[in-house]
Amino acid sequence: MDATLLAAPVSKQNIRKTRDPKMSSTRKNNRWHFGAKGHIGVQTQGQPIIHSTEITKAKVHDGQMLEGFQHGNEQALFGDSAYAKQADKRQTRQAASIMGSRTAGTAIIPCPRLKRNAIAGIRTKVENPFRVIKHLWGHRKLRYKSLAKNAAQLARLCPLSNVFFCRRELLAAG
Repeated sequence: MDATLLAAPVSKQNIRKTRDPKMSSTRKNNRWHFGAKGHIGVQTQGQPIIHSTEITKAKVHDGQMLEGFQHGNEQALFGDSAYAKQADKRQTRQAASIMGSRTAGTAIIPCPRLKRNAIAGIRTKVENPFRVIKHLWGHRKLRYKSLAKNAAQLARLCPLSNVFFCRRELLAAG
């Protein structure tokens, strides 16, 4: 599972002279972003198939969305350091693999190098659908004013991403 920031227009060129109240601001890498956050859950075996999506305000922390992406048949959970709460690991009662990261001034990495590389190889599967949706199809900025409409847009793009990744198997079968 992972999340990405989706920018919303910051323009106040409307009747009320305000920004969209359904969106919020958040800070990432010392830069402020206004918009929403798209969360997806992806299977790790085979092609990167998205099994669940959610869109929230940008200020919602990634770790709060952990429960919504579990369907009960997980053998392992993979996420970045935003999902690293020990209570969540115990709650799932499964082998949760959380990617450690180096921050400025620290050299402590919770995973040995080989384990980190294996986890990173698996975690690239969750980044690939974001690459297709945002860069290949240009869905970098939200087009609608409410979270419900934007959630519907993301819910339409995720199955198309699944078809994109399985297109070779589909063409070979047909």
